[in-house]
Amino acid sequence: MALTDREKDQIINTLDNLDDVTKIIILASLDSFAKWLENVLHEIYNKIKHALSKLWTWLCEQFS
Repeated sequence: MALTDREKDQIINTLDNLDDVTKIIILASLDSFAKWLENVLHEIYNKIKHALSKLWTWLCEQFS
């Protein structure tokens, strides 16, 4: 199931509100991103947990 634009914005805005070091740690690996997403935005995590790798790759491109 694909993310809505609102859900994508929610992930980006939540990451944007973090300090740079924390953001780097979260995006450093798929595992750390998955754990963060599961804890912080659980509903979104449950919706996309099977396609998490694709989202993580896209987010890393957005924040690099």
